[in-house]
Amino acid sequence: MSAVFVAVKPNARITKALLVVSTVFVALNLPSYAFRIHAFVIDLRNEPYDMSLHAFIWQEFIQFLYYSNFSSRFFLYCACSTNFRQALKRLVCRRHSLCARCAELN
Repeated sequence: MSAVFVAVKPNARITKALLVVSTVFVALNLPSYAFRIHAFVIDLRNEPYDMSLHAFIWQEFIQFLYYSNFSSRFFLYCACSTNFRQALKRLVCRRHSLCARCAELN
């Protein structure tokens, strides 16, 4: 029974990490694509679109959210995955050989 529990625990962590990464992806990309669809519909109708300052500020904020999605993955993987953190430590320590403790790992 404990072997089954031990096998399920890593799968639960992986599932949690994937759920977090997927949720952040949708949350940061959805506003940008909604704004793009809105602009596309206005263009299809051939309506003139004069963007107000308020709309421009929202567009810039939404664009910032869209771009932050790409940088957030590194931090999400660091927060959610012990394997990622360990591999990152090995990579950094192997490259720079900064500490004696890390040299022992290699």
